[in-house]
Amino acid sequence: MEFAPRYLFGAYGDIMRYLVFVRHGHSDATGNLSQQGKADILQTAKKLAPLVGNQSLLILASTAPHAADSADVLCEVFQSARRQDHGVLWKDDSHHQEPNAALHLIRERAGSAEIILLVGHHGHKYLLPNYVHQVLSANMPEIPDIEKGHAQVLDVVHKTLALL
Repeated sequence: MEFAPRYLFGAYGDIMRYLVFVRHGHSDATGNLSQQGKADILQTAKKLAPLVGNQSLLILASTAPHAADSADVLCEVFQSARRQDHGVLWKDDSHHQEPNAALHLIRERAGSAEIILLVGHHGHKYLLPNYVHQVLSANMPEIPDIEKGHAQVLDVVHKTLALL
């Protein structure tokens, strides 16, 4: 998907090049990441590795157990990543984030890493169109769903969206 060209600069003048949405892996009966969920997240991390390379990475994770476990796996793969857990990415047990607070969090952190990776639930369905509209001043068509353990990558420089 293409968007109107516009560069996004963070609060400190640094450019965030990619915004990545990773949907948590499958969970077991206790709500923790299952073995299949871990395998799916590892596979997604392998797909993300060429993109991440030596770029700075900030992982923003939901506080839900299966999302936090998914972020743990990503941190094992991307050992230089910084990580922050945020309740605004998971509101109670509803699996919905607080959209305005989550958008604010992304905007606030845009200057702190070249890649921001959000680990959560269905946030991409709500956050991505709002982010593109409010921050990048563009509209985008309906966002396809992400399967558990998979990711979508928004290239904020070239205004493209890719499903991993």
